[in-house]
This record gives sequence, C-alpha cells and structure tokens, in this order.
Amino acid sequence: METYKKIRRGEKMTFTQAEYKLKAFMRDMGFVGELPHPSKEISESNSNGFWLLKTITGSNLAIVSEEGKVELL
Repeated sequence: METYKKIRRGEKMTFTQAEYKLKAFMRDMGFVGELPHPSKEISESNSNGFWLLKTITGSNLAIVSEEGKVELL
C-alpha cells in the first residue's frame, strides 16, 4: 500500500493521494459511516494531474484537482 506523501509542485497526484483527499473532504463535510470507494481501474486522470474518481459501477464520485481541491459530483 502506498503511503501518503506531500505532493510537490510539478508532480502528478497518484490515485491513492486523490482517494485520501476525497475521503478527508467528505469527513470534513460531516459524512459519517462507510464512504463510497473509488475504483483505481475505472477512475481517470489527465495530463494536468486532475483525477475523476469513479465507483466500480462507473458512477462519478468527485473531481480532485492537482492542488488537492475536491468537487463532489
């Protein structure tokens, strides 16, 4: 399992880092209980370092920017 590390300027965010950002954001927003799990195989990233996190069924969960900002979908 990949450990969390700070994203340096110019480095692309990994899936694990994007997943952590999503879960931390959801907890901060007051979500309780089991959170949805994004699928590494189905989620997508682009050349700018943004992640579109998707569930195993293909439903969109959130967009995580390269700066770590989260937008729930």
